[in-house]
Amino acid sequence: MVDERNFYAVVMAGGRGERFWPLGRRRRPKQLLPLIGRQSMLEDTVQRLFPLFSPENILIVTSADFVDDVRRLSPVPAENVVAEPIGRDTAPCVALALGELRRRGAGDDAVMAVLPADHLISPAAEFQRQLRECMIFAGKHGALMTLGITPSYPATGYGYIQSGEEIAPGFRAVRRFVEKPPRAEAERCLAEGGYFWNSGIFVWGLAALEAAFAEFVPALDRFARELAAAPDPEAFLVREFPQLARAPIDRAVMEKSRHTVVSPVRFDWDDLGSWSALRSRLEPGRDGNCGRGPRVMLDCRDNIVISEPGHLVGAINVNGLAIVHTPDATLVCPLEDDQRIKELLARIAELPDSADHL
Repeated sequence: MVDERNFYAVVMAGGRGERFWPLGRRRRPKQLLPLIGRQSMLEDTVQRLFPLFSPENILIVTSADFVDDVRRLSPVPAENVVAEPIGRDTAPCVALALGELRRRGAGDDAVMAVLPADHLISPAAEFQRQLRECMIFAGKHGALMTLGITPSYPATGYGYIQSGEEIAPGFRAVRRFVEKPPRAEAERCLAEGGYFWNSGIFVWGLAALEAAFAEFVPALDRFARELAAAPDPEAFLVREFPQLARAPIDRAVMEKSRHTVVSPVRFDWDDLGSWSALRSRLEPGRDGNCGRGPRVMLDCRDNIVISEPGHLVGAINVNGLAIVHTPDATLVCPLEDDQRIKELLARIAELPDSADHL
């Protein structure tokens, strides 16, 4: 019998704010922004974990730059907010969380859920029901699990998971992982069926994760064990974490393991990865325009406009744009080109005063 008191959640909150520039910045990343409603994405993520997890069993791994903000926003003990000295992708992040939980006494019967801090998920009750089922299954069977999203269009910005036979109700074996595909391959995946988007939400027992690290990434296995035993964990992290190679957990472990399982989600999910994705989640007016802040739109359709109190945005005869105003920067961009914001930021980085705007 799996003891739910040994359930742990690890929230990855180290991302940057590039996709939602200029509202998001390096010092104000997406997970700290109130994109939907009044709370930040991080606050929504943590609140969605109660009461399945106690606050003491929730660990938040974030950038050293964001620790104070995360502690201020999160109803977890301050010591449960752990700083990465430098970003190293998700595999080192997971190894850090593993070592930290072991250091705090989590045993081989502990089960860990790993989830990003900046996804939109509803309803929370269904999310908790499915996550609980996944944690019980992983705890019993030693599986390395991911939650899969049924694709609604041939997206090229998500990784895909090809599923195999159903091994239990709601759980399917994984045949292979597909890196973010070109459109033609994404269309083939949808036409063939049996593929899911990779949500970036993972579940595994600590013992199963340790075994996978030992087999596939010995450096991360060694790092996690040494962190667990370190007399000064903060000093150890500052010294050792930057030496780890960058790697996503998908490629480092999940693609190589024979014990990977996918559970198709039963809740509504969106990673809100762009202004166009946010526009689809906001309540539009009759003309399809939506946003926040004072605005007057004349013969305009299907725009998202974000401004601030006291600054009026006026627009005439424009369609399908993101118009985002902040005190020091303004973005005007066709929604169909919002994936090019990273290109724009690379150009901004060449300016003499670029640090003020990134």
